[in-house]
Amino acid sequence: MAFYSNHFRNNFIFILIITLQSDEILGYPAEAFANANTDSIESPCVETSLHTVLCSGLRSPAALTNAALTARHLTVTNSSLVALSGEHLLPLTQLLALTITHSRVVLSDLVWPARLGLEELVLERCWSNSPDTNNSNGAVNNKLQKYLQIPPKVWSALTSLKTLKIVECSIKVDDEPGGDGAVGFGLLPPSTFLSIEGGEYECHSIQVYLLTLVESGRAAVSENTSCFILEDISKFNSYYTFNKKPLLDVLKLRKSVERCPSACSCELLGFRSLDRPLLSVDCRGAGLTTLPPAIPPLASSLIMSDNNLTNIDAVFSNPDYSRLAKCDFSNNAISSINGAALLNYFTSREHDVYFDLRNNKLSQFPVWELTSFYNKGHRSGEKHLPAFDLSGNPWDCEDCSFIPYFKSFVYDNMFHIPDHLRVRCDDTGALRPILYVDFEAQCYPKQSPLMAIDVVNIFMALVLLATIANFAHNYYQYRRYGKLPWVVRHCKRC
Repeated sequence: MAFYSNHFRNNFIFILIITLQSDEILGYPAEAFANANTDSIESPCVETSLHTVLCSGLRSPAALTNAALTARHLTVTNSSLVALSGEHLLPLTQLLALTITHSRVVLSDLVWPARLGLEELVLERCWSNSPDTNNSNGAVNNKLQKYLQIPPKVWSALTSLKTLKIVECSIKVDDEPGGDGAVGFGLLPPSTFLSIEGGEYECHSIQVYLLTLVESGRAAVSENTSCFILEDISKFNSYYTFNKKPLLDVLKLRKSVERCPSACSCELLGFRSLDRPLLSVDCRGAGLTTLPPAIPPLASSLIMSDNNLTNIDAVFSNPDYSRLAKCDFSNNAISSINGAALLNYFTSREHDVYFDLRNNKLSQFPVWELTSFYNKGHRSGEKHLPAFDLSGNPWDCEDCSFIPYFKSFVYDNMFHIPDHLRVRCDDTGALRPILYVDFEAQCYPKQSPLMAIDVVNIFMALVLLATIANFAHNYYQYRRYGKLPWVVRHCKRC
């Protein structure tokens, strides 16, 4: 009979494992039960040492109630805990520490009661969702990824909880604000220490509060914890996304956005690299007459169009502006640019920059400083040189000490001046482009064959020749005929 009993039991286990191959049964992979043995089916929880219990293969959180009544330290593995709440743990009156590993955990929205004496909660390699297997064309579908959905408000009343540790999980946090305005893990009791080790964390702007918890000593996040996003990522944008970037670095950059000027809007869009974020500062149409004294220090794009700026010298001297890759100053009243400061700004940078200076009041441009800079760049084979848009300005085409050199600068660097065919001598666009105007006739007119000084010199030469000829004639008359010159014969005093 024992043989038939064991044979029947093993066959039942085999059929059960085959049945669990589908995720629709329990909502988590069958491999969670792959290592389940006959003992775990008969008794899912075993006491490994005094007051320490290990449970494996649980199919619901209700199984905890009767299986681990004496546990102070309870570990649950390879299980499905759907709609887990504090009520399931209340019968475990001695429970101090709960560790859940390699399991599907779906937390209910019910707040865990304060009378629950739990001091430590560890979630390791857990998940909540049933991943969407429908991938879209040409995109990285992060919905295939398992993640652990956490509503921190369920622990807001659990004042006994000293440590919440989340290890190697992809965390998606419900950021619904509480009554005091706190969000996410900020709702944890002040005495609870949050530890996130490895894994990933869904990143969006509201989660800067997590960095505040770290800085205040209420939380610790390991350096190998990265960001992830659930949206589909196109192949083109995957290079610039937050996906797989270090969580703390992303949060620090998001916090830097708080330095955004009050008249502007700032947005962190992604990354070229960790030290070159795509961070935009948009101050268009804000009525500003000067540049803001402070912006996020890693800002890459500054939009100051449609304001009343008259100069942009602060860009070249303020460290907050040192990493800009795009500067839009179009439609302002900028009348001059400090050439020496501009040149120093370019030479101190490691990457190129674009200046949009269209529709301002510029009549002069630092062509001498920039010509030497561009020539040096061309000789060294540098491809990424600064670029300008310069149309719509009243360039001084009457100044012959400027305009020929400006025309040469535009011509020689037209690949770095996208609107070079629209750079004209006025700001109305009525005149021809500067590249097509012949300034030689204006600045170097053709001269007449004889200058005034030449006429004077010729006259003096003729007088000298006449004098010499007269002297020779008088000398000849005197020697041959003894006649004195006419002047001597008629001068009474000679």
